[in-house]
Amino acid sequence: MAFDANVSIIKRLRNRYDVYFVYMANEGISKVGFWSSAKDVNRGDEISAMSIIRDYLDLNKTFIIKHPVGLSFKKISVELNVLNLVSNIKPDVILTDCAMLSMYLARMVYRKKCISLIHDPFPHSGEDTFNRKLSNKLLIKWGQAYILFNDSQRQKFADTYAISQDKIFSSFLSQYEFLTLFQPNKDILPKENKKLKVLFTGRISPYKGLRYLYEAVQSYLDTSKDIQLVIAGKGSIDFDISGVDDEHIFIHNRFIESGELHALLDWCDVVVCPYTDATQSGVIMSAFALCKPVLGTNVGGLPEMLGFGRYGYIVPAKDSKALCEALRHIALHPEELATFSQHIHEDYFNHGEKSWEKAAEIISKAIESI
Repeated sequence: MAFDANVSIIKRLRNRYDVYFVYMANEGISKVGFWSSAKDVNRGDEISAMSIIRDYLDLNKTFIIKHPVGLSFKKISVELNVLNLVSNIKPDVILTDCAMLSMYLARMVYRKKCISLIHDPFPHSGEDTFNRKLSNKLLIKWGQAYILFNDSQRQKFADTYAISQDKIFSSFLSQYEFLTLFQPNKDILPKENKKLKVLFTGRISPYKGLRYLYEAVQSYLDTSKDIQLVIAGKGSIDFDISGVDDEHIFIHNRFIESGELHALLDWCDVVVCPYTDATQSGVIMSAFALCKPVLGTNVGGLPEMLGFGRYGYIVPAKDSKALCEALRHIALHPEELATFSQHIHEDYFNHGEKSWEKAAEIISKAIESI
């Protein structure tokens, strides 16, 4: 589920352990590029697109599982293939982060060896389906230890799932350095640049609060035309955009390739995460990979990820007026963005306190605990 984070975690854990990576993915366009295969199980070095991350993973010990769609005999066959693969590896410990019922058999059989990486301990609003709730309960219950990626939800997680605090480890996400491996694809950028360049990116879902950012930029345009907003991501936009100002607001409602995201992050002044609820955000870590400050809302683990104001701005959720005022403030005080960028570089790079090396130390403590 969290490929961008996993490759960096694995790179550091390989300094301590013999690491295998079993990755279930949809055939076609992906984070690493396009891949296709007639086989259900492929070794990493058999997929040419994977070569770009050869310094992160041992491709001989990386396995890509072709994700079967829907309930079918094919899905059962793939589940059995994964179980056989894991049995042949003979793992001492399994780290698993997928919140969906895939690779189900292997995790059930080896549940006493599982450490659950909990990216979303509670389903987001609009995504709290029966299947998601069931998978969370089952897969969390099968863990022997748990790694959360923020500290603010630790107590609620323990109470909700009746888990002892000594089994919970609070780590954090670091910057998604993976993105910088890809050459920026500038074809996605606006042809002309305004003074303030704003980016919303990632999977579009109701909890992402895009409507509030859209309203904020529309209000900004009432008094100043020196702003550009790019909305880039796949998903359903649940509000009316028929009157969009296509000179200042650009919408790419599709899967965004890694090279395109690199270009967008390089282009923008600030990334906005106007979420209505959240755990943590991979979008923030993508922004930090290029030391880009973030304007986020005061929900879930977002304030913690933003260093409570050290790496960007924090505003109330569901408040388009506050977002608009923050954007006006940024336009008037661009020097603050440079300060935020400096703080991101100090803390997230070169073994800083928020680097992947520090995050992996906490994950290693969880591994040693079982």
